[in-house]
Amino acid sequence: MSHYGDFLKHHKRLLLLLKYCSNTPSLRNTKPLHALVITLGPKSTQPTFLFNNVISIYASVGELSSARKVFDKMPERNVVSFNTIISSYSRSGYVEEAWRIFNYMRNCGFWSTQFTLGGLLSCDLIDFCKGVQLHALIVKNGLFTADVFVGTALLGLYGKHGILDEVVCAFEDMPKKSLVTWNSIISFFGRYGFVEDCIFFFCDLVREKISLSEGSFVAVLSGFISEQYLESGEQIHGLVIKYGLDNEVSVVNSVINMYVKCMCICSAEKMFKEVKVGDVVSWNTIIGALVKNEKPEKALEFFLRMSEDQECPNDTSFVYVINSCAALQIPGYGKSIHAKIIKNGLECHVFVGSALVDFYVKCDNLEDAHLSFDEIFDKNVVSWNSLILGYANKYSSTSMLLLIDMLQLGYQPNKFTFSHLLKSSIALELSQLHCLIIRMGYQNNEYVLSSLMNSYAKNGLKSDAIALATFFNSPIAVVPSNIIARIYNRSGQYHEALKLLSLLEEPDIVSWNTAIEACAHNVLTACRHGGLVEEGMELFDLMKSNYGVEPEMDHYHCLVDLLANQGYLKEAEKMIATMPFPPNAPIWRSFLGGCRRQNGRI
Repeated sequence: MSHYGDFLKHHKRLLLLLKYCSNTPSLRNTKPLHALVITLGPKSTQPTFLFNNVISIYASVGELSSARKVFDKMPERNVVSFNTIISSYSRSGYVEEAWRIFNYMRNCGFWSTQFTLGGLLSCDLIDFCKGVQLHALIVKNGLFTADVFVGTALLGLYGKHGILDEVVCAFEDMPKKSLVTWNSIISFFGRYGFVEDCIFFFCDLVREKISLSEGSFVAVLSGFISEQYLESGEQIHGLVIKYGLDNEVSVVNSVINMYVKCMCICSAEKMFKEVKVGDVVSWNTIIGALVKNEKPEKALEFFLRMSEDQECPNDTSFVYVINSCAALQIPGYGKSIHAKIIKNGLECHVFVGSALVDFYVKCDNLEDAHLSFDEIFDKNVVSWNSLILGYANKYSSTSMLLLIDMLQLGYQPNKFTFSHLLKSSIALELSQLHCLIIRMGYQNNEYVLSSLMNSYAKNGLKSDAIALATFFNSPIAVVPSNIIARIYNRSGQYHEALKLLSLLEEPDIVSWNTAIEACAHNVLTACRHGGLVEEGMELFDLMKSNYGVEPEMDHYHCLVDLLANQGYLKEAEKMIATMPFPPNAPIWRSFLGGCRRQNGRI
């Protein structure tokens, strides 16, 4: 009896140690604990839960190999033992090993619980096929009614793979839903841009009269992507204030970001100035919004205020402020920011370094651009493109050498690399670049093809440029037609330029009208240069009747200039009078210029 009492006393002490180690896990504390478990007696007499706890603590400090050794040497295991090791492997991303232990568990005759399946589903790397199998087990074992944990984990699986129909089905099948479940489904719809669905589920959550959390507002506000949702965003902002969450930094940042995305920068600034809390993310959100909305002066002002408020800038902050300096082309201030970047040890950071390269290129300082490029520890294609663009503007041969270095170091050029190089390439380099474009698989990329056509045309290789039009997706695409129209225009082949619009086939793109407007402008320019009055008038009429495109100011200017130059002053005057908008200064200059030529004076 005394022996049994000692046994219980030892185990009570051990339980206290387990509790302490679980609250403050560390490898230093876990190893002595493990040793104590072993020395308490033969393994066969040790309660299974002791080993389960040791496994859990080892896994929490990243010692999966030690956790696995304990699991493998256990004389007896229960379902908790399997759940603990499966969850440990899942959290660490070892999905295949977790799956193998799961199958071993089933072969041993253990019944899968919600924690078994939830642990597997929570693994970020689990593939869709395995997820569907687990879904079938959940339904078979009736686990939707057992706990919301497994259903929420299933939502996460389908949400990660973007299968939102299955997300909704799983959500509707759950008889019980936690706040985490609601927040998850709202977040998924927001992430994939389904704003109306995101708002719909949020409204349902409000009607459930569950106390909303920070996560609820962060989830719904993440989906707001354009100004058409501003009114809904303002209503949710009102709810944030009602729930007293306007002092929670994550919610504040989401509201500011919502106003930024909804193009209401004034409200974003007002929110930022009024809140009593904020962090570096808040500052970066507002500064980034000002940079993207082409307000670099104000972005610099906020950056200075950030320093005055003793908020330490991070890599994102420095990228934004350097981009502002590049937009304003203020070398002195940019260099002072560069000094702060060095002081913070961020000059090697790829995004900060690439921003510095771009800044010095725009300030026409290639020497410092190259030095900044060399400082970048782990370069990417953006870094290379920034430097190549700098040299391509002036030193074509050097930019080609940089391309060779880029390839030798294992970096893959992208469409922007080729576009930068083609802008300044000479005829001798064109064939080499064209071969590399084909080799790298960009021969059908319209962005690269357009640059290549322009480069051939610029070097006087008109037939080679026109031949490239056949590689575009549509038989006679809008983009190459614009380029060919300019080629014919420059070479005086105005009738050939005029034929292009009749050959255009409408592509399945939203920007068709814009593209036709651009091509029509090029062809009208050709008519103007060639003095083709009848053809120009006919084309102008066809824009409405055949293509359904309303002429813009540039089209009217081309036609007025053509008519005035050829002495058709009454027709030009009539055209000006029937314009749907007031004539601008260039149109009046063209008309008056025609009058001078006609009469010698006005």
